[in-house]
Amino acid sequence: MRYAKHFKSAYVHIYLDFSTKSYYNSIKYDFVLFAINQTGRKMTVNTHSSKDLKRFNYLARELDAAYHEINVKLKISDSTMLILYAICDHGDSCPLRDIYYQFGISKQTINSALRKLEEEGVVFLEAVDAKNKRVCLTSKGKDVADRTAKRIIEMENDIFSSWTEEDVEKYLELTERYVHDFRERSGKLT
Repeated sequence: MRYAKHFKSAYVHIYLDFSTKSYYNSIKYDFVLFAINQTGRKMTVNTHSSKDLKRFNYLARELDAAYHEINVKLKISDSTMLILYAICDHGDSCPLRDIYYQFGISKQTINSALRKLEEEGVVFLEAVDAKNKRVCLTSKGKDVADRTAKRIIEMENDIFSSWTEEDVEKYLELTERYVHDFRERSGKLT
């Protein structure tokens, strides 16, 4: 072991081995997790993704890639699409804080895309009060949104409409459950 990080618990000692490995002329950092139980025996702890998790991650990446491919076809950046999508989801305007919250993208990325959209005459910012702003579509912005984000929303609605009500409810229920469980467990990380 070149470098190991040691964690102690009541029942086992856990070691993370961060050995450097060379692979196709690039440096990869890999780790092996193992535990030493009270009897001094080394036990390997499974740190690999399960078959189901691999499938889930694959599908999530495929969905992200599908959205990105649509944005490329429509000649629009991913961050611009997210802004237009958020506005269309609210009507013709949207609180700026909702855009930050809805997509979990850095404020810097959103603000850069907003500045570009303002320069192009697609959106304008409107003060709501001393601290809050709304992002509003211009008439040109409404045309851009009709050609981009509204088409995506329509496509998504069509997909859900083609499923049975039970399938939609099951999909949404399981997704909500996964998000809840993930957040609950991630809140326990130290």
